[in-house]
Amino acid sequence: MMTFCHRQVSIFLTKVLEVTDDGFTFNGKNYQWSDVTSIEVRRGSFILSVFMFPAANPKAKINLSDGKYISINGRCLEKSGVRPKINKITGESDAFLELIDIFESRRGEGTPN
Repeated sequence: MMTFCHRQVSIFLTKVLEVTDDGFTFNGKNYQWSDVTSIEVRRGSFILSVFMFPAANPKAKINLSDGKYISINGRCLEKSGVRPKINKITGESDAFLELIDIFESRRGEGTPN
C-alpha cells in the first residue's frame, strides 16, 4: 500500500489517498479502479510559477463514478515519508508522475461497485 500526501507550508502532510493493488481509498471510502471515469492532467511550467503564475502549477483531476473527484497538486504531492524530486522544467514531483502512471495504467480494471 502506498500513501500519497500533499505537503502544506513545507511542514504539514495532508493525506490525499492510499493506493493498493485492488483499488484506492479517498476520503475514507474504498474505490475500485473501474470507478475512475476520466483523468485530466494539466502540465505545468516551473519557470512561470517562479514569477507567481499559479496557473502554471501542474495539476490533475481524477473524476469518479459517484460524481466526486480527486484534485491533485503536482508540485506538492509526495509519497508518505519520502521527499519528492521536483522536475526543474515542468515543476512536477516524481510522486505526481508515478501516481498519474498508476491511474492511467489501472483505469477500468476490476468490477464496478
